[in-house]
Amino acid sequence: MASGKTGGRWLARAAMGLAAGLAVVGVAMAATSADETAVTAALNASAEAWSRGDLDGFMQYYEPGEATVYLNKDGLVRGYKAIHDMYAGRFGQGGSMGQLSLELLNFRPLGPGYALATGRFHLARPAAEGGAATGLFTLVFHKSGGRWRIISDHTS
Repeated sequence: MASGKTGGRWLARAAMGLAAGLAVVGVAMAATSADETAVTAALNASAEAWSRGDLDGFMQYYEPGEATVYLNKDGLVRGYKAIHDMYAGRFGQGGSMGQLSLELLNFRPLGPGYALATGRFHLARPAAEGGAATGLFTLVFHKSGGRWRIISDHTS
């Protein structure tokens, strides 16, 4: 059995370790909260751009490059320009693309500079333009240059 002095030191070290661990968790939780807030702001801004008929503004929330992907029931689209062209072909641009709202259902950090956002979209359009649509999305965001942008979009 350990003496009172040795046991006291062990207990003091354990308490300091626990306090340090809790401080690190607190910092991680604060970063997660800030990241979730920033991703939510990006989702809201992208929906506002869409609702204005501003496809280029909407696309600012996708990371430019060939590695960015979009997946839906029709297949996989690779690359920023191809995703832009797919949206333009389906919804037009510069006119009414409908009123888009995005609801974040779950946010999960994946590591430094990466996060998973799962949610629901609602798109209100006249019947002549395809009618209303709603569904789910899973987005992988990458933080680069202080901005969160989509690198993978699965919408269904």
